[in-house]
Amino acid sequence: MSDCNSIKGGKKAKDSLSIKDAADLAGTVRMKYPPNIRIANKTDVYAVCIDGFLLLYSKVFFLRNMKIGVIADTHDNLAAISKAVEFFNREGIELLIHAGDFVAPFTEKPFSALKIPLVGVFGNNDGDKLLLREKYREKRVGEIYEDPYDFELNAKKIIVTHRPQIVDALAVSGSYDVVIYGHTHKAVIEEKGNALVINPGECCGYLTGRKTVAILDLEKGEAKVVEL
Repeated sequence: MSDCNSIKGGKKAKDSLSIKDAADLAGTVRMKYPPNIRIANKTDVYAVCIDGFLLLYSKVFFLRNMKIGVIADTHDNLAAISKAVEFFNREGIELLIHAGDFVAPFTEKPFSALKIPLVGVFGNNDGDKLLLREKYREKRVGEIYEDPYDFELNAKKIIVTHRPQIVDALAVSGSYDVVIYGHTHKAVIEEKGNALVINPGECCGYLTGRKTVAILDLEKGEAKVVEL
């Protein structure tokens, strides 16, 4: 395999693209994930080709500094999103997790200034899911998944949801190290069972008047809420 044209979106690497092929392509085709994010699982990698660019998606990653940004309930507040993006870029995070309620597809514009990839789930106010996902892929911002979405970072199991009603069950299940959620617009950092539970609050600031996000340090197993 020598070029991106032979990749058809959404096929598993083990069926259509080997890790060696991906590595060979990396020199000539821009990859979605920058060098500081290393794909670990060779059998669960998806390759998507958009406008000549190779985008790799995996459920297992390794990060160098283990610093992650967490955001939710942006609700079309473009100014607040821009402020959050500026903050995350300064903080040097390696991944941004969005716990839902982007709302409109045009929110990809301020998110496109991110220096790192975004992974998120749809919220209850995300009506046009198809166009939202398409825009975020097209602009190489990141990937938005159905709720809930789980993946692994540096051997830590993380699950993201927009639904607070399933958080307790997820946290005490013993299956996850970190549970991230949104919807309530209220910032929460607490331990339940063996899981660290995080709600970054509302980035939009519409209900509480506070525009908040969170930073997760996976190495220390700690998180903090930051007001923008």
